[in-house]
Amino acid sequence: MTVRRHLLRAIVFTFFFDLLVILILPVAGGVFLTHTYVPDIVNAYDSATVLQQEVAFGELEQSSIGLKLLTTTLIGMGLYALIVLAATLFKRLFSSRTP
Repeated sequence: MTVRRHLLRAIVFTFFFDLLVILILPVAGGVFLTHTYVPDIVNAYDSATVLQQEVAFGELEQSSIGLKLLTTTLIGMGLYALIVLAATLFKRLFSSRTP
């Protein structure tokens, strides 16, 4: 396989890995949590009091999409490199043996 083909496959693999980690998994988790949510009438008043008096206003977790994209891109490229290395080693180990 040529270097150009490996690079193209790595880019495509990483794009779909990024799409999975950044977009699909959080959406699937939100859908699951929405479907399994059961409101608790007994403790609703206590949680309203906590929300009004103890929770800070504003965004509690600030995360950069660029940092997430860079991290998942590096992980995806590393994962692709491990897959290619494992496939190459597997092919070398089992194709050289003759019965």
